Amino acid sequence: MLTNTCEGVAAILLPTGRVVRDWGELAVDSWVDVVADSEPLTHARVDAKTEDGSILWLVEAGTGRRTLRLKTDPLVLYRTSH
Repeated sequence: MLTNTCEGVAAILLPTGRVVRDWGELAVDSWVDVVADSEPLTHARVDAKTEDGSILWLVEAGTGRRTLRLKTDPLVLYRTSH
């Protein structure tokens, strides 16, 4: 879970943007917030994808970690600006 501390109080970082239901509409280099089980996971850039959007390669902001995500994974993506 992503957290931020402000004056000693931990706060959950909530996703921003709108839900992306059709991953095929995402462009390479677009940014998303990735959420699983209502817990924010990461902010990431779309590095590559299949034409239909059934498979995405995401690069996490900050760590540069590249992960493969399937449309069947229990995730919600939110389109964001950088």
